[in-house]
Amino acid sequence: TLFGHSIFHPLNMILGINCLVFIMQLNANLKMTYLFALTPDLFFAGSYWQIFTYGFLHSTFFDLIPFHILMNMYGFYILGMFIEPIVGKTKLVALYFAAQLGGGVFIIGNALVAKYIVMPENLHQILTIPTLGASGAVFGLLAVFGLLYPDKELLLLFIPVKAKNAVLVSLIIGFLFEIFEIAPISNMGHLGGSVVGFLFYFLALRNAENKIVFKITLSKQDFEKAIEAKNEPFKDQISQNVKIKEKEK
Repeated sequence: TLFGHSIFHPLNMILGINCLVFIMQLNANLKMTYLFALTPDLFFAGSYWQIFTYGFLHSTFFDLIPFHILMNMYGFYILGMFIEPIVGKTKLVALYFAAQLGGGVFIIGNALVAKYIVMPENLHQILTIPTLGASGAVFGLLAVFGLLYPDKELLLLFIPVKAKNAVLVSLIIGFLFEIFEIAPISNMGHLGGSVVGFLFYFLALRNAENKIVFKITLSKQDFEKAIEAKNEPFKDQISQNVKIKEKEK
Protein backbone atom coordinates (compact mmCIF):
# COMPACT_ATOMS: atom_id res chain seq x y z
CA THR A 1 0.00 0.00 0.00
CA LEU A 2 0.93 3.66 -0.37
CA PHE A 3 -0.78 6.47 1.59
CA GLY A 4 -3.41 3.98 2.75
CA HIS A 5 -4.32 2.75 -0.74
CA SER A 6 -3.24 -0.19 -2.86
CA ILE A 7 -0.36 0.64 -5.15
CA PHE A 8 -2.73 -0.25 -8.00
CA HIS A 9 -5.32 2.31 -6.86
CA PRO A 10 -5.80 5.03 -9.53
CA LEU A 11 -4.48 7.69 -7.16
CA ASN A 12 -1.18 5.85 -6.75
CA MET A 13 -0.98 4.77 -10.39
CA ILE A 14 -1.37 8.34 -11.68
CA LEU A 15 1.03 9.62 -9.03
CA GLY A 16 3.56 6.93 -9.96
CA ILE A 17 3.35 7.62 -13.69
CA ASN A 18 3.93 11.34 -13.19
CA CYS A 19 6.90 10.71 -10.89
CA LEU A 20 8.40 8.15 -13.28
CA VAL A 21 8.10 10.54 -16.23
CA PHE A 22 9.69 13.30 -14.14
CA ILE A 23 12.69 11.07 -13.36
CA MET A 24 12.99 10.29 -17.07
CA GLN A 25 12.92 14.02 -17.82
CA LEU A 26 15.85 14.64 -15.49
CA ASN A 27 17.97 12.36 -17.67
CA ALA A 28 16.64 13.47 -21.06
CA ASN A 29 18.24 16.96 -21.38
CA LEU A 30 14.94 18.62 -22.42
CA LYS A 31 14.40 16.14 -25.27
CA MET A 32 11.18 14.93 -23.68
CA THR A 33 10.00 18.52 -23.27
CA TYR A 34 10.53 19.14 -26.99
CA LEU A 35 8.76 15.93 -27.99
CA PHE A 36 5.90 15.74 -25.51
CA ALA A 37 5.18 19.19 -24.02
CA LEU A 38 2.43 21.09 -25.81
CA THR A 39 3.93 23.60 -28.26
CA PRO A 40 1.27 25.03 -30.62
CA ASP A 41 3.61 25.38 -33.61
CA LEU A 42 4.70 21.75 -33.29
CA PHE A 43 1.10 20.64 -32.75
CA PHE A 44 0.01 22.41 -35.94
CA ALA A 45 2.94 20.74 -37.72
CA GLY A 46 1.69 17.27 -36.84
CA SER A 47 2.70 16.54 -33.23
CA TYR A 48 -0.92 15.96 -32.25
CA TRP A 49 -0.09 13.66 -29.32
CA GLN A 50 1.23 16.66 -27.39
CA ILE A 51 -2.31 17.82 -26.57
CA PHE A 52 -2.49 14.86 -24.17
CA THR A 53 1.11 14.04 -23.23
CA TYR A 54 1.94 17.53 -21.94
CA GLY A 55 0.08 16.74 -18.71
CA PHE A 56 2.57 14.04 -17.70
CA LEU A 57 5.59 16.36 -17.83
CA HIS A 58 6.72 18.92 -15.24
CA SER A 59 9.34 21.62 -15.03
CA THR A 60 12.82 20.34 -14.19
CA PHE A 61 14.16 23.80 -13.35
CA PHE A 62 14.52 23.88 -9.57
CA ASP A 63 17.18 24.47 -6.94
CA LEU A 64 16.47 22.11 -4.05
CA ILE A 65 12.75 21.27 -4.33
CA PRO A 66 10.91 20.12 -7.51
CA PHE A 67 8.15 22.62 -6.74
CA HIS A 68 6.07 22.16 -9.90
CA ILE A 69 5.43 18.42 -9.66
CA LEU A 70 5.12 18.51 -5.86
CA MET A 71 2.36 21.12 -5.96
CA ASN A 72 0.45 19.40 -8.76
CA MET A 73 0.66 15.92 -7.29
CA TYR A 74 -0.17 17.11 -3.78
CA GLY A 75 -3.27 18.90 -5.10
CA PHE A 76 -4.25 15.90 -7.21
CA TYR A 77 -3.89 13.40 -4.37
CA ILE A 78 -5.71 15.43 -1.72
CA LEU A 79 -8.62 16.30 -4.01
CA GLY A 80 -8.74 12.76 -5.37
CA MET A 81 -8.98 11.27 -1.87
CA PHE A 82 -12.17 13.26 -1.27
CA ILE A 83 -13.69 12.71 -4.71
CA GLU A 84 -13.01 8.99 -5.29
CA PRO A 85 -15.24 7.63 -2.46
CA ILE A 86 -18.22 9.43 -4.01
CA VAL A 87 -17.70 9.01 -7.76
CA GLY A 88 -15.70 5.75 -7.87
CA LYS A 89 -12.34 4.89 -9.37
CA THR A 90 -13.44 4.75 -13.01
CA LYS A 91 -15.03 8.19 -13.03
CA LEU A 92 -12.10 9.66 -11.10
CA VAL A 93 -9.70 8.48 -13.81
CA ALA A 94 -12.06 9.67 -16.56
CA LEU A 95 -12.35 13.09 -14.91
CA TYR A 96 -8.59 13.45 -14.51
CA PHE A 97 -7.73 12.66 -18.11
CA ALA A 98 -10.73 14.51 -19.58
CA ALA A 99 -9.69 17.66 -17.69
CA GLN A 100 -6.09 17.20 -18.82
CA LEU A 101 -7.23 16.95 -22.43
CA GLY A 102 -9.58 19.91 -21.96
CA GLY A 103 -6.69 22.05 -20.78
CA GLY A 104 -4.76 21.14 -23.93
CA VAL A 105 -7.74 21.97 -26.14
CA PHE A 106 -8.03 25.43 -24.58
CA ILE A 107 -4.30 26.06 -25.05
CA ILE A 108 -4.50 25.16 -28.73
CA GLY A 109 -7.75 27.11 -29.14
CA ASN A 110 -6.11 30.19 -27.64
CA ALA A 111 -3.18 29.79 -30.04
CA LEU A 112 -5.54 29.56 -33.03
CA VAL A 113 -7.38 32.72 -31.98
CA ALA A 114 -4.08 34.54 -31.47
CA LYS A 115 -2.66 33.35 -34.80
CA TYR A 116 -5.63 34.01 -37.08
CA ILE A 117 -7.82 36.60 -35.35
CA VAL A 118 -6.15 38.72 -32.65
CA MET A 119 -2.48 38.50 -33.68
CA PRO A 120 -1.05 40.05 -30.46
CA GLU A 121 2.49 41.34 -30.06
CA ASN A 122 3.53 38.22 -28.15
CA LEU A 123 2.21 35.86 -30.85
CA HIS A 124 5.63 34.25 -31.27
CA GLN A 125 5.71 33.34 -27.57
CA ILE A 126 2.18 31.92 -27.65
CA LEU A 127 3.06 29.66 -30.57
CA THR A 128 6.55 28.55 -29.54
CA ILE A 129 6.68 28.33 -25.73
CA PRO A 130 5.88 24.77 -24.55
CA THR A 131 3.26 24.10 -21.88
CA LEU A 132 3.67 21.21 -19.47
CA GLY A 133 2.19 20.04 -16.17
CA ALA A 134 -0.84 18.30 -14.68
CA SER A 135 -2.46 21.48 -13.37
CA GLY A 136 -5.23 21.39 -16.00
CA ALA A 137 -6.27 17.98 -14.65
CA VAL A 138 -5.97 19.24 -11.06
CA PHE A 139 -8.23 22.20 -11.85
CA GLY A 140 -10.80 19.74 -13.20
CA LEU A 141 -10.74 17.91 -9.87
CA LEU A 142 -10.88 21.22 -8.01
CA ALA A 143 -14.05 22.18 -9.89
CA VAL A 144 -15.74 18.90 -8.95
CA PHE A 145 -14.49 19.11 -5.36
CA GLY A 146 -16.06 22.56 -5.04
CA LEU A 147 -19.42 21.18 -6.16
CA LEU A 148 -19.30 18.11 -3.92
CA TYR A 149 -17.93 19.90 -0.83
CA PRO A 150 -18.90 23.57 -1.35
CA ASP A 151 -18.35 24.68 2.26
CA LYS A 152 -14.99 23.01 2.82
CA GLU A 153 -12.16 25.50 3.26
CA LEU A 154 -8.96 25.42 1.22
CA LEU A 155 -5.82 27.48 1.69
CA LEU A 156 -4.82 29.40 -1.44
CA LEU A 157 -1.60 31.33 -0.82
CA PHE A 158 -2.35 30.91 2.90
CA ILE A 159 -5.78 32.54 2.47
CA PRO A 160 -8.82 30.41 3.51
CA VAL A 161 -11.27 30.09 0.61
CA LYS A 162 -14.54 28.16 0.40
CA ALA A 163 -14.22 25.22 -1.98
CA LYS A 164 -17.12 26.49 -4.10
CA ASN A 165 -15.09 29.65 -4.83
CA ALA A 166 -11.68 28.00 -5.15
CA VAL A 167 -11.63 27.71 -8.96
CA LEU A 168 -12.60 31.35 -9.49
CA VAL A 169 -10.10 32.64 -6.92
CA SER A 170 -7.32 30.42 -8.32
CA LEU A 171 -7.97 31.62 -11.87
CA ILE A 172 -7.92 35.26 -10.77
CA ILE A 173 -4.61 34.70 -8.96
CA GLY A 174 -3.22 32.97 -12.04
CA PHE A 175 -4.17 35.79 -14.40
CA LEU A 176 -2.69 38.34 -11.99
CA PHE A 177 0.53 36.34 -11.92
CA GLU A 178 0.56 36.40 -15.71
CA ILE A 179 -0.21 40.13 -16.00
CA PHE A 180 2.50 41.12 -13.54
CA GLU A 181 4.92 38.46 -14.87
CA ILE A 182 5.35 36.90 -11.44
CA ALA A 183 5.38 33.32 -12.70
CA PRO A 184 4.85 31.48 -16.02
CA ILE A 185 1.37 30.02 -15.63
CA SER A 186 -0.84 28.37 -18.27
CA ASN A 187 -4.10 30.08 -17.44
CA MET A 188 -5.72 28.69 -20.59
CA GLY A 189 -4.84 25.19 -19.42
CA HIS A 190 -6.30 25.88 -15.98
CA LEU A 191 -9.45 27.38 -17.49
CA GLY A 192 -9.90 24.44 -19.85
CA GLY A 193 -9.48 21.89 -17.06
CA SER A 194 -11.99 23.77 -14.90
CA VAL A 195 -14.60 23.96 -17.66
CA VAL A 196 -14.28 20.22 -18.32
CA GLY A 197 -14.55 19.55 -14.57
CA PHE A 198 -17.82 21.49 -14.32
CA LEU A 199 -19.21 19.81 -17.45
CA PHE A 200 -18.16 16.37 -16.19
CA TYR A 201 -19.96 16.94 -12.90
CA PHE A 202 -23.24 18.03 -14.45
CA LEU A 203 -23.16 15.37 -17.19
CA ALA A 204 -21.74 12.36 -15.36
CA LEU A 205 -21.72 12.91 -11.61
CA ARG A 206 -24.72 14.97 -10.61
CA ASN A 207 -26.89 11.94 -9.81
CA ALA A 208 -24.32 10.80 -7.27
CA GLU A 209 -25.82 13.31 -4.84
CA ASN A 210 -29.05 11.29 -4.80
CA LYS A 211 -27.37 8.10 -3.63
CA ILE A 212 -26.24 6.86 -0.25
CA VAL A 213 -22.55 6.87 -1.00
CA PHE A 214 -20.99 5.90 2.33
CA LYS A 215 -21.80 2.69 4.17
CA ILE A 216 -21.16 3.40 7.85
CA THR A 217 -20.35 0.21 9.78
CA LEU A 218 -19.77 1.60 13.26
CA SER A 219 -20.95 0.13 16.53
CA LYS A 220 -23.79 2.02 18.19
CA GLN A 221 -21.38 3.43 20.77
CA ASP A 222 -18.85 4.61 18.18
CA PHE A 223 -21.66 5.97 16.05
CA GLU A 224 -22.96 8.12 18.92
CA LYS A 225 -19.44 9.36 19.65
CA ALA A 226 -19.01 10.35 16.00
CA ILE A 227 -22.26 12.32 16.10
CA GLU A 228 -21.30 14.11 19.32
CA ALA A 229 -17.86 15.00 17.96
CA LYS A 230 -19.36 16.13 14.64
CA ASN A 231 -16.76 14.09 12.79
CA GLU A 232 -16.32 14.49 9.06
CA PRO A 233 -17.39 12.95 6.75
CA PHE A 234 -20.04 11.45 9.04
CA LYS A 235 -22.03 14.59 9.88
CA ASP A 236 -22.77 15.71 6.32
CA GLN A 237 -23.24 12.20 4.99
CA ILE A 238 -25.56 11.09 7.79
CA SER A 239 -27.72 14.16 7.23
CA GLN A 240 -27.82 13.45 3.50
CA ASN A 241 -28.67 9.78 4.01
CA VAL A 242 -31.50 10.63 6.42
CA LYS A 243 -33.03 13.02 3.89
CA ILE A 244 -32.82 10.39 1.15
CA LYS A 245 -34.43 7.75 3.37
CA GLU A 246 -37.26 10.13 4.23
CA LYS A 247 -37.90 10.76 0.54
CA GLU A 248 -37.98 7.02 -0.16
CA LYS A 249 -40.72 6.58 2.48
